[in-house]
Amino acid sequence: MFNTGGSSPAISDCSFNENKCGDGGNGGPGMDRYVLVVTGGSGNGGPGGEGGKGGGVYNTDSSSQIVRNCTFSRNKGGDGGYGGRGGSLWALGGQTAAGRGGKGGSGGSGGGMYSSSSNPHISECEFRNNESGSGNNGGNAGVNAASFIALPGFGGDGGNGGIGGGICFNKCSSPDVNSCAFFNNETGSGGLAGRWAYAGLFTGIQFIADAKATNGDAGSGGGISSYQSSPVMMNCMFRGNIGLFGGGIYSSESNPTVTNCTFTLNLGKISGGGERDGDDLSYADQGYGGAYQAGGYLDRGGGDPKGD
Repeated sequence: MFNTGGSSPAISDCSFNENKCGDGGNGGPGMDRYVLVVTGGSGNGGPGGEGGKGGGVYNTDSSSQIVRNCTFSRNKGGDGGYGGRGGSLWALGGQTAAGRGGKGGSGGSGGGMYSSSSNPHISECEFRNNESGSGNNGGNAGVNAASFIALPGFGGDGGNGGIGGGICFNKCSSPDVNSCAFFNNETGSGGLAGRWAYAGLFTGIQFIADAKATNGDAGSGGGISSYQSSPVMMNCMFRGNIGLFGGGIYSSESNPTVTNCTFTLNLGKISGGGERDGDDLSYADQGYGGAYQAGGYLDRGGGDPKGD
C-alpha cells in the first residue's frame, strides 16, 4: 500500500502478510579497453540500485494515516543490486589502473512499514517476522593486463542493510505508536566488498581481498528505526527483534519518547541489546531495554523500559 500527497486513509482490521518490495537493479560493468599502449584508464563499474522500502505500507509526502488493529507479518524490503565490475585493461604497455568495482546497493528500509515526512498514528497492531532488505556485494575490480604489470583497480564497497525491520520513521515530525507488539523482526545483512584482480605473467588472473574496500553494515533497529523524527511510543512490547545497533529501537538525530514499554530478548549485534542514552555507555552494559540512541535525546516518559 502506497500513501502520498497528504492522503489520510484510515486502515483498520487488516492483514499485510508476505509482501515484498522490488530489488534494486545491478550496476553496469565498466568499459573494457583493448589497446597497444595505455594512455587512460578503463571505466568504473556502476553502483547497484537500492532495494524498495516499506514491504507492507509506504507513507510519504505529508500523509497522515490512522492504522488500527492490523497485522504485519513476514513482509520484506527489497534487496540491493550487485555493484558492477570494473572495466579491464588489455594492452602491450602502460601502467594505468583498471576500473574500480561499483558499490553494492543498499537494502530497502522498513520491512513492515516505511514512513517519510509523514505522521502515521498506529495503535493495537502487531509487527511479526518482518525484515528490511539486505545490501548486496560490491563489484570486483577490473583486470589490468598491461604488460602483465599489476596495477589493479579497487573492489567496490558492499551495500548496507536496510534499517527498521518492523517500522522505519524517516524525517517524521510526530508519529505515534500505541499498544503495539513487535516480535522477531530483523534488519537485513550487509553485502561483501568486491575484490581486486591481479594479472601476473606466471599466475594468470587472481581475485584477491581488497583492503581498501569495506563490507556493508547490517541494518539497525530490528523493531523500529527513527531518523530525524520524534516518535511517541506507549504501552508497546518488543521481543526477539534483531539489529546491528538497537535490537528493539534504533534512534539517530531523533527525540523519541518511550513510555511503559517492555523490551525482552532483543539483540543488538554490536550494541543496544540494552539501552544507550546519548554518550552514556553504562546502560548498554546493564542490558536495559533494547534501544540504541545515537543522537538527540531519549525521553523515557516516566516509565523505564522493562526487560529480563
